[in-house]
Parts: sequence; C-alpha cells; structure tokens
Amino acid sequence: MVRTNIFQQVTLEIEDRKDGFICTNCVKDKLLNARASVFARQRRCSGCEKQIDVGHTADSIADTIRRVLPRHFSVDSGRYEGYEKTLGEIVGRTILSENATVCDLVSGHLIDRETDDDSHFYFDGQAYEWKQSPFDSEEHERWYVTGDWEYVDQSIVHGRRFFNRRAILLFSGILREALDARNADGTNVAIRESSAGTRFYRARIVDESLDLNKPIPASALGAPPKHRASNNRMNPAGIPLLYVAGDIKTSIAEIRPSIGDLVIVGEHRITKNMRFFDFTAIDHTVRHEPLSLLDPFYEKRMELRSLLRSINEQIGKPVRAGDPGSYIITQALAEFIRYESDTELGGEKFDGIIYRSVQNRGGENFVLFNGNGDDLQMQAPNWKPKFDTEVANIRLFEAEAIHYACAASNRSVAVAVDTD
Repeated sequence: MVRTNIFQQVTLEIEDRKDGFICTNCVKDKLLNARASVFARQRRCSGCEKQIDVGHTADSIADTIRRVLPRHFSVDSGRYEGYEKTLGEIVGRTILSENATVCDLVSGHLIDRETDDDSHFYFDGQAYEWKQSPFDSEEHERWYVTGDWEYVDQSIVHGRRFFNRRAILLFSGILREALDARNADGTNVAIRESSAGTRFYRARIVDESLDLNKPIPASALGAPPKHRASNNRMNPAGIPLLYVAGDIKTSIAEIRPSIGDLVIVGEHRITKNMRFFDFTAIDHTVRHEPLSLLDPFYEKRMELRSLLRSINEQIGKPVRAGDPGSYIITQALAEFIRYESDTELGGEKFDGIIYRSVQNRGGENFVLFNGNGDDLQMQAPNWKPKFDTEVANIRLFEAEAIHYACAASNRSVAVAVDTD
C-alpha cells in the first residue's frame, strides 16, 4: 500500500510539470486517441478548457508524431508560392485538430531551438509542403500499384501456386480496403444483398442433346457436374459454380453464339436471401474515410486503394485459348472470398461474386457458390452441386447479329519500307 501511494505521488508530480493537457474531442485522429491516458487527477483541456479525466499531454503527442511528419511533408521548396504550411498546420492535419492552441502546444515540443540550420525539418519558423508524388503521371501510378497483382499472378502461374502467402496477403488487403468503403447512407459499397425471388439468367446454345419438342429439364440450364466443370474465370476445372447474368442480353453474349444459333435462356430465381461480394461497385467513384497519417501501413493501404480503382480491369482481362495462366489469379481470388473471407475478414461470408461482363458492356455476371457438401461429401462419385435457385421460365432466341466495338490505340505502327 505504501509503495502504491508513493508511485501515485510520483506520477502526480510528473504530470503536474506538464504544460498542456488535451482532450480526445480536440484531437480527432482515432489511432492517436486509442493511446489516450488516464490522468492521475482531473485536468483542464488546454484546447476547450473542459475538465477531463482522460486525454493526452502535448509532449506525448509530439513524441508520437515526430517521426511521422517527415514521411508525409517536406521542407517547402518554394515551388508553389502561397501554399506553404506552418508547423502548426501540418500538426493539425496529422492529429486532425482545428484547435490552434492545441497545435501550437504540440509544435512547441517539436521545434529544435538549438539548431541554426534553416534546412533542418524542425527549425524554428520552418515552412512545409506535402511531399511530392513519386509518380510522373496517373499511368505511371497505375503501373506501379498493379505491380503486386502482376507479381502474384506470375508467381501462382509459374511458381508457388497452392500455398502462396503473398497471394493471401494481397487478397486480404484488397478485400479489407473494399469492405472499408461506404456509400452515402453508411452501407458497404462492396456488399450487395439480393432477396429471395431475385431473377438471374443463364443461356445455352441449342445442340443435338436438346429436343425443343419436349420440355427442357432445369438441369440443362444449371451448373455442370464436377467431372464436366471446365476452366472458367472464377473456377478451375473440376469445381462447379453457377454462372448467371443480371439480364438476358448479357447471358447470351457470355456464351458467344454464332449468327443463326438457337439459344435457350433460363430464368433462375434464388430461393433465399443472398450476399454477394460486388466488384462492379468498386471503381473510380469509391470513397473511403481518409487514412490516418499515423497508420504505419499508410503507404501500403494507399497503394491498395489505388489498385481497387483498376481491379475490374484486372479481373476482366481477356485471355487466349491455351494460355497456361488463364484465369488462375481470379480463380484464386474467388476461392479466397468463398473459403477464407470469414476468417480473414472478421466473419464476412458470401454466397457469390458479382463482376462486370467482358462481352456486354454494362452487363453484370453473378457467380453462385454451391450450398451443399463438405470436402468429404464432394468426393462421392454421385455428388452433384446444389444451388439455391429454381428455373422458373425458359425462353428461346435466335442470334441475328454480333456487334464489336473498337477504340483507336495510342500506339503507332510504322510501315516497313520495301527494299527490293
């Protein structure tokens, strides 16, 4: 008991010598406020003058951000006259405080008053600017941030395919940043809920195995059995998933019929509420809450957010027949979403994936995961995948025309001079 009293007295004396106490309302950065301390006795906030029991001291904030500021700001070079910032201003931006008294108190603990080098970062009276982007252009940035995706793609195609930790880290990071994005109403951008009864469409070219004079079995418009499941964008051969489209036109375009082909389209209605990971919602319009400059993974998370803006392009890249790497990275990503999202992403579980149609601009494709069978059950020879859908209607179409759209390339092609 005596030792406890002595410790409390020493703590109180040290605290009394501090020159500034700051509440968690005058500082908005969540990571910083997670470090708030309980004071030995009630204090008055230097910013808002309210009595507080929990908060920060000006010197503790300074110690926290001292090494952070040079990561995001540099000494002003004079390039943009009138845009230079004071130390108090960059402190305020970093700790998310608009209280000038708070910012000045923290700045006072950062300034190195013993240096006479006016290029020193914490020189008294120094001016600052945001650090320049390392990229020459938006294209350069896009090339850089997709580097991890391309590296993982090549590594699982030509190297470590089945136990690739770097792929798991990339997928986990992409999904975490996607799930961190919110709509204006607070709902998650990357999650789409579809209620029971929602209609989807699946097309099939009529061949000799189908007799149009007889009722068409629903199984003819379902997913293939496991031994016939072919290599597709979201599944490798042998793993059956159900591919459907959000509209009839897209469903027909995805099977690429020739002119004159007869096509049947089945209307699938889902029999339960479903939750999809929606890649189509992740584009240049996605908005995130600004990252804390104190986040030790700030740069990496910013790269992942930039990658999200081009993720649909990466997922929808056309592949050529016979390409040994076709679809492998998207198949791995789909498997991660299906099996690992609930453990890696805090309990998130999905019934399928939505991605943009490559064959019909503006169209959407839906991939449904089967809802039956564990690893042991699926080994049975007669096991068939079951999906929570029912075929409610079948319609017949004939392909009359195929449309192509082209855009001029920025790349020039020279004409060879005939030397003969």
